[in-house]
Amino acid sequence: MANEFYLNGTVGIARATGGILLQIIPLQAISSFSRAVQVRSSRWHAESAHPTGILYRERDGLPSVLEDWRALNAAEYDREGGKPDRIEQRRANPLFRAMAEELRIGVADGIRICRERPGLYYKMLSEGITRIQGSFSWEKAAQEYVRYLG
Repeated sequence: MANEFYLNGTVGIARATGGILLQIIPLQAISSFSRAVQVRSSRWHAESAHPTGILYRERDGLPSVLEDWRALNAAEYDREGGKPDRIEQRRANPLFRAMAEELRIGVADGIRICRERPGLYYKMLSEGITRIQGSFSWEKAAQEYVRYLG
């Protein structure tokens, strides 16, 4: 949950999925704000909303996405007998590699903002804390889901 980040003094960096889309308003003028993030976040936040964190997402339309998800869910833990371990299986998975690369870009964006634009970083943190404390609730989030899924 994004409130864990904010209430511990850190801007959230997260994959644009599920409830995290309601909790983090993404900064748009950075490398990790891809078309995939824009498509998902625009459902919940106005373009003019004050950013509260960084969202990343692998591109849509990966040709092997269904097989990759199945492989991720079926990955084994390290076992004796020469079977590949979970880390090796994930390193070989195109979807997992794409998610990891987008996370790397998001973290790099966060480091750059913190170092080069600390005022923006602290403004995002402050906006995130205010949002969680004043306007976010699980009841409201559930109502938004129902309204969206209609």
